[in-house]
Amino acid sequence: DAARVRSLALAAEHGCTPAAPAQGLFAWLDAGVDTDRLAQALLDDGWLIAPGSLFHATRRPTPLMRVNVAASQDRAFWRALALRRDELLRKGPRG
Repeated sequence: DAARVRSLALAAEHGCTPAAPAQGLFAWLDAGVDTDRLAQALLDDGWLIAPGSLFHATRRPTPLMRVNVAASQDRAFWRALALRRDELLRKGPRG
């Protein structure tokens, strides 16, 4: 529970909102950008996220991502995510 609270607070601090009530080990967050593009940008920085499209029967762009609340308590991760998300927002949907 403490890890979930901390991860959700870090997510909110860096511009992500819960897409559903967080329970258990995972939380669904709305990052506000296509998380496939975000995942690729973060991979270049050495971070791995699970874009929401991985969980659809037919892959399609989505701003949702699933995070492991126990493993997402590093402020550096959230700073990198916010930086890359902001870059994607400036580039626009096709950038």
